[in-house]
Amino acid sequence: MNMNGKNRRSASLSLSQLRLIRKKQEEEALQAYGKALKDQDRSITRLEDVSQDLEEAQARLQHRKLAGASHAELSQIQDFCETLRQTQREWKQSARRSRNQTRLAFAELIKARHAAAVLNRQSATPAATSSWPQNSSLPHSSGAFNPVSLASMQGPGLHWN
Repeated sequence: MNMNGKNRRSASLSLSQLRLIRKKQEEEALQAYGKALKDQDRSITRLEDVSQDLEEAQARLQHRKLAGASHAELSQIQDFCETLRQTQREWKQSARRSRNQTRLAFAELIKARHAAAVLNRQSATPAATSSWPQNSSLPHSSGAFNPVSLASMQGPGLHWN
């Protein structure tokens, strides 16, 4: 085999390896995004739970005031409400952080998908496909990348741009 054929094979192998790396990066980014979404959902659920507990405790405080409860009992309920308010503030911060992490993870996923798409486009250029056999019996068969034919194969959720 001549040196030119050997270079083509190693370049092809490198391209294959690069595709595998890009695919793995995309999968990792997708997993990170899924985890971030779950964490965000947990934070929001916990915030909602604490907020509901606080509303119930405040309603109980009002009810006990109207019922003429002792100062000690009212003070205990007020302390509990304050503890719930503090917990609510903490969960609001946690939900905000989770939302930011989700946005960052989504941006990383888009970045990984874009890198994979660029690699796929680059590998489909005429220079990369010049060694492919030509079939002149097919319409528009120049051996070059044909975005029109790809667009016709595009399904829901698939975007070539």
